[in-house]
Amino acid sequence: MKRRTSQSGKTMALELTWKTGFKLFLAMWTLGVAWTVLMRPFERRDPTGSVSPAIAAESPRSGPAQNPNAVAAQAQTITRVTASQMDFELVKATGEGADLVIEIRTLNNGSDRNLDLPTHVYSHTTLTDERGNNWKPSQIRIGNVAAGYGTGIRNMMVSGVPTPIVMTFNSMPTIRGTMEPSRIARLDIPALIGLAADKYPDVFPWEQDGTVHLDFRNVAIQKGGQSTEVSAAAGGPNH
Repeated sequence: MKRRTSQSGKTMALELTWKTGFKLFLAMWTLGVAWTVLMRPFERRDPTGSVSPAIAAESPRSGPAQNPNAVAAQAQTITRVTASQMDFELVKATGEGADLVIEIRTLNNGSDRNLDLPTHVYSHTTLTDERGNNWKPSQIRIGNVAAGYGTGIRNMMVSGVPTPIVMTFNSMPTIRGTMEPSRIARLDIPALIGLAADKYPDVFPWEQDGTVHLDFRNVAIQKGGQSTEVSAAAGGPNH
């Protein structure tokens, strides 16, 4: 009788232990599900929508892609520009000592018109060398007109008649008497074409409605006083 009572007690203890374990398992499983649901909104996702651990490393972000065509356009040689039926061709860039002289041949293909350039005193013309240094002209001449009317220099551009524009840049840096810059990265010349005889450019700002920019690029400087004409074949496309 005592043996039967002992076996019955062991059976009840085993059943109690099994039930308690099962309940504990259910409680832990329920807690895990609840934790997953609560923490899911705080998890980070990658662009494809899959969940990524919060400690995952950030992928490097590439910057905006640079347009290779724009870079190539700025690197090419441009010696000819067309604006308002006028052709402007940079034919000489001569460096002798500290003096740089640039000659531009102008041809008016339209009716007779005035061409206005700012004097060197008020000049917005800017020459940039291959090292990024900027220079302003010391003298500007259109044909044989070098004296300005205060803010600019004007000359009548007769149709079909080539007329030179000469710009002189003094006090350029030298090394042992030879000009240091060897290339004109950019020469930007603002100009006014076709102003009436009784109108003149404003002083501040000189640039006004109707101003065009003659933009020459990547032109070699001939040094030692031996200036050679820039080949027309080296010019870029007309603007």
